[in-house]
Amino acid sequence: MLKFEPTDETGMSTQLTDEQRARLLEDLEFRFQGTHNSGRPMLLEGNFSYQQLGLNPKDMDFLELLNLSAREIALCFGVPAQLIGIPDSQTYSNMETAKLALYEETVIPLLKRVESDLNEYLAPLYEGDLRIQYDLDSIPAMAEKRKQIYENVVQGVNAGILTRNEARDRLGLEEVSGGDELYIPSNLFPIGETMDSSEDNDKPVDVDEAEKAYDEIYGTKEEISKDVYTTEDEALDRADEIGCVGTHSMEQNGETVYMPCRTHAEYNRLTEDKALSDLDLTPTDSMAEEAKRGLEWRKEFNRGGTAVGVARANQLISKERLSPNTVLRMYSFFSRHEVDKQGQGFDRGEDGYPSAGRIAWALWGGDAGFSWAKTKRNQIMREREKSFDDMETKVAGVSGSTLKGLEGKVKDHNDKYGDEKGKRVTVGMLANVYKRGVGAYRTNPSSVRPSVRSEEQWAMARVNVFLQAVRTGKFPSGKFDLDLLPKDHPLSSKD
Repeated sequence: MLKFEPTDETGMSTQLTDEQRARLLEDLEFRFQGTHNSGRPMLLEGNFSYQQLGLNPKDMDFLELLNLSAREIALCFGVPAQLIGIPDSQTYSNMETAKLALYEETVIPLLKRVESDLNEYLAPLYEGDLRIQYDLDSIPAMAEKRKQIYENVVQGVNAGILTRNEARDRLGLEEVSGGDELYIPSNLFPIGETMDSSEDNDKPVDVDEAEKAYDEIYGTKEEISKDVYTTEDEALDRADEIGCVGTHSMEQNGETVYMPCRTHAEYNRLTEDKALSDLDLTPTDSMAEEAKRGLEWRKEFNRGGTAVGVARANQLISKERLSPNTVLRMYSFFSRHEVDKQGQGFDRGEDGYPSAGRIAWALWGGDAGFSWAKTKRNQIMREREKSFDDMETKVAGVSGSTLKGLEGKVKDHNDKYGDEKGKRVTVGMLANVYKRGVGAYRTNPSSVRPSVRSEEQWAMARVNVFLQAVRTGKFPSGKFDLDLLPKDHPLSSKD
């Protein structure tokens, strides 16, 4: 727009006449209007001035308009703007969170729609219970989400809200035996359990029943008594561990039970451990006094401890000699519950003293019991460690140092696969594989690879391949030792 503010001789504003206005418009049209005048410079003089009505690219901030367009396009496709490099679009705290939002809010819902259609139209074309599913856990951006889910599940289990099997189900894992119970910290009351009345507290607790309950809770192998089992398979597993074959049976309380080894004499010869029997495992006076105090507290305050703890307290008070396994259980209890000493009401003078955790601690012998159990546990472990050196004649003729290595392999394998049918191994099983490897090395050295420098190396390699076959159900090359595979393994030659 052109502005013209005419003035008279005195400098006062005036108006254009119609003739002046017409001549001015005609002159502007002639000089500047039309394609032939495009780009012609305009020269203004007098009281003429130019005023822009439109916006040029600079005024419109061309780059901002581009970013605005990109932001709108990203919004249409459900992509966080900061992932495509638009400045000042930090909707999420970091790029990892933005990527997670992209998958959770955009990509995965689309995948679910495709997955649903594939399962509706494609899966029925094939036989069997077939389901098509995307492997969402393999997406790197979902790692943080999986970590959050894992932490939440662990907190739920520790707080007694979820059972272990419920937690495993949320993590996509298979259930495990004994995983359907709720557990909470020991300084709180167990869920679903009411405390015994004071009359019940006076009743004696059967030690054998309490030990059985302890074994069920903490995973000790089910036994009727020492190495006496309700099934032949359990006795066979124990036979493999101590280095004998077969089982023998007997009648107990009208039922048939099984023990490892073909004869009882052979079993006694292999399991006799005089060094352990010579250890003094009799509770001390301090432990007995603490256990008595724990029973009195439990009766007075009607809280703390379990039937196992009461049974243990009665053993300590009567000062009967404890078995090595019981001492190991005591050490395990104290090690797990030492953290309870930090709870409210554990120390004298605090509110809530004595707490449930303090009473349970006393039932097992208190600090005196912990110190005693730690000392005795170390003695037991030293004696058992020594026994490895004497096991050469007990387990397949394998040296004690090699048995230690095989025991480590058994533990690592069973921790991962031992709960699966047909995949649990024993030290005796691997020891026999090892011995056959040594025999193969000695009788057929031409079959040994040049890189192998000793019969021990060749035998241990045989053990590793055997474990791989147990895990996967197939051998990398030729099959061997099928008679040593677990009974329920698909390749086992056992009846």
